Amino acid sequence: MNQTGVGTEHRKAKPLGPRLAVWLASMAVAAAALILAYRSESKSSLPYLGALPSFEAMAAMPDGGEPFKSQEFLGRPWIAGFIFTHCGGPCPMLTANMAKLQKKLPGDVRLATFTVDPQRDTTDAMREYARRFGADLKRWRFLRMERNNLYPLLADGFKLSISEDASAPSGLRISHSAKLVLVDGAGSIRGYYDGEDAQALKKLAKEAAGLLNKSDK
Repeated sequence: MNQTGVGTEHRKAKPLGPRLAVWLASMAVAAAALILAYRSESKSSLPYLGALPSFEAMAAMPDGGEPFKSQEFLGRPWIAGFIFTHCGGPCPMLTANMAKLQKKLPGDVRLATFTVDPQRDTTDAMREYARRFGADLKRWRFLRMERNNLYPLLADGFKLSISEDASAPSGLRISHSAKLVLVDGAGSIRGYYDGEDAQALKKLAKEAAGLLNKSDK
């Protein structure tokens, strides 16, 4: 018999059915996998290390030289290196390693070698130097800029140092970086790599191809 007043009714919660429990567990696993994948992708994505200004140069070509504008590289990742043709230091090795990258990487990854001695390195000298390393001049540009344009591009654009010692032997007079620089299709620097180190070159090749595959423009 019920008493007058407000009564309380206690009900036990129903346990989850086996199908619902399995579904919830699978959803939790899937969510965890998505989070891990996102974190992995975030860690593997290349940093943005600054945007290059547009620039103009003269490019060595089979029949002479022709004007070059940096806009030619827009939409494609590219790799920059810095040498001078009478260099007695790392320049030949740097260029040989870029020649290996030319063979290894897809054709849409472009290459650019800048002379840091425009006073001596004419486009004819650059063309002969490129020939020695089997460069495809349609894909791999050998570029000459006037010093008053080159040095600011190196210092402010590529963030690389350069200096000259007039008392040093000719082949060692200019001290410059042996780094190779990876630039994406939008003109942003994405990495610096030791141009003399085999492991760094493997990493560069992988990351350059990755930019191409992602259509990072």
